[in-house]
Amino acid sequence: METNRFQWKIGGEAGFGIMTTGLVFSRVCMRAGLKTFAYPEYPSLIRGGHNTYQVFVDAEQASTQIHPVHILVALNKETITLHTEELIDGSAIIYDPADFKDGLPTIEGKQLIWVPVPMNQIIKEREGHRVARNTIAIGASLGLLQCPWEIIEGVISDWFGKKKPHLAEENVALTKIGYDAVAGKYATFNYNIEARTPAKPHMVISGNGSIAMGAMKAGMKFFAAYPMTPSSDILGYLSRQERKMDLVVKHTEDEIAAMNMIIGAGFAGVRAMTATSGGGFALMGEALGMAGLAEVPIVVIMGQRPGPSTGLPTWTSQADLRFVLHASQGEFPRIVLTPGDAEECFQSTYEAFNLAEKYQTPVIVVVDKYVQESWKSVELYEATTSIDRGKLLTQDELNAAVENGAAYLRHKYTQDGVSPRALPGMEHGRHIASSYEHVESGATTEDELETVKQNDKRFEKLQTFLKTDAKGPVFYGPENADLTIVGWGSTKQPALEAVRMAEAAGLSINYLHFIYIDPLPLKLVQEALRKTKKTLCVEGNKLGQLEGWVREHAGITMSDHFRKYGGRPFYPEEILEQAKKHL
Repeated sequence: METNRFQWKIGGEAGFGIMTTGLVFSRVCMRAGLKTFAYPEYPSLIRGGHNTYQVFVDAEQASTQIHPVHILVALNKETITLHTEELIDGSAIIYDPADFKDGLPTIEGKQLIWVPVPMNQIIKEREGHRVARNTIAIGASLGLLQCPWEIIEGVISDWFGKKKPHLAEENVALTKIGYDAVAGKYATFNYNIEARTPAKPHMVISGNGSIAMGAMKAGMKFFAAYPMTPSSDILGYLSRQERKMDLVVKHTEDEIAAMNMIIGAGFAGVRAMTATSGGGFALMGEALGMAGLAEVPIVVIMGQRPGPSTGLPTWTSQADLRFVLHASQGEFPRIVLTPGDAEECFQSTYEAFNLAEKYQTPVIVVVDKYVQESWKSVELYEATTSIDRGKLLTQDELNAAVENGAAYLRHKYTQDGVSPRALPGMEHGRHIASSYEHVESGATTEDELETVKQNDKRFEKLQTFLKTDAKGPVFYGPENADLTIVGWGSTKQPALEAVRMAEAAGLSINYLHFIYIDPLPLKLVQEALRKTKKTLCVEGNKLGQLEGWVREHAGITMSDHFRKYGGRPFYPEEILEQAKKHL
């Protein structure tokens, strides 16, 4: 019997409530003291098309989906057809016989357990809505896994009780019907849940939710965005918290407006953020440069999906890194972070606000659909640093400076490249701010010497950042491994499971994870890579954008690479298979 390690998947047409069902299933497993990782897939259609939601469950670590599916809930015939390859011997298929009046499909070469549950008939008898089949399917799945009923009942009651009490009662009843229809009747099914008591409380949250929480924890008070997959949920999450957390959340007419609004808020001294995807970020390019030139602190969440153009709007990619590194005309300093999981999404977003104000420059947090829309059980978040607003002057400090005969200069030349910042409305802090090159006061200039000096001043910030705040890549797994997998962003999630699988197989493999990409902390990167024997750079793009960035700046070439750019995420099994070829 395989206890507390399995993968569950539900599939059907859009509109069947599949996403909600998967999230509820994840919460039940989390309440049972287990780790979960959930990943949805759906086409870019308003309605219809094939949707899935899969949940990997493990007692110790759940950082990614895996390839085998141990329980498949098929809400239509297409689900079985499309996911046969993922089933293994001993996998169970929960289905409604009413959907297969012509007989079950023949699946050769696999010993499967067919679990019929008359979901449509149950709904009809109780005069319920067809979408409630999912609730019955949850009960059947957890009955098959022998999950304690009281845990299931508690989650269902909590989930639906927030809406209307009678919904909680009805859904508990439907779940129990599904549970009783299956529990104890399939002795050959070899997977089960044994409840445990976790050492610390957990929650189930997405990368987008983590970004929103990190922003609120950092003191963000203004958010403006035009919804664009995969970043749309950030707008939705923050709008639901607007009154409770005293925020201003604006759904703008387009991305250009969103960027200009947060620049205005940042200029006024408010911590401000926007979130978009590649197409929206393209529209923000000119205004991004203005923020860099005017030294306005802003935070931008850039959620990647496959391009170019509209590309694959609801799938995942890591192909926009170079675009972010070079966005907007001219040259100006920016800081680019690439968190790899929900926990890092929270911490990197929190840090981004500190860095934006400390260095008075745009900070871009680059994520992608895979990390943004996957859901993971995590310990409750705590920020590991305090809020740092940098050289933000108080009125007393500004008064003292003026009394000593020093006129306020917004873009004053300083040793670290960062000028003291006064906010609009502060007495003695009047200055000019525009999109033009300027002298120390902010007055526009076309003088060659002043232009060079201001450029040098702005870029000096990055040298200060590298000395004081930059972080090098982090190793996971055994030291002195025979092979090091190298990655950035969401590659971390399947890579960690691949390292774990390698350890179980007696293979010496570790993982080196990059978050701080621009400016690249050269000494720390070189130091880390010199500790490796062989390297395999894993990226979700065709051209090897991180690999080339490291080679260009650190002068180090990876031993080999594994790239994937069809819109689908990496699986740990395929990373491990590629790693084996290079050992």
